Amino acid sequence: MKNLLMIITLATLSITTSLSANNITNPVADKNSVIKNHDVELSLNGAAASEDFISIDYSKNYISLETKNEIAFLQVVNQEGEIEYQLPIGSNNLNLSSEDFTKGVYTVNLLFDNGSEFVTTTLEKF
Repeated sequence: MKNLLMIITLATLSITTSLSANNITNPVADKNSVIKNHDVELSLNGAAASEDFISIDYSKNYISLETKNEIAFLQVVNQEGEIEYQLPIGSNNLNLSSEDFTKGVYTVNLLFDNGSEFVTTTLEKF
């Protein structure tokens, strides 16, 4: 049963990422910057996405996210639409090291444990 759920979740993430790569809308118009400094900018895509987060902080080269619901999966997609990595998380807290990213724009997708919430963020490394 767990394997089936994991396959469904990964398929959903892959399909959503493929479809979002073909989106022709202006991503800058829909984003809400949460962190912006000399190193990185993290933006939430869509106004409703901010409701899922309790706190977002940047310190010591880490972006720390605390969410209301448990994050089931994390997926990072580069600007060419290629999946850099996807990981099961299983926690309300997530720390991303800015040193893991080279200069560029990334899409960071979060799938929450209940499976019905999917949040897309944009991470730009300067």
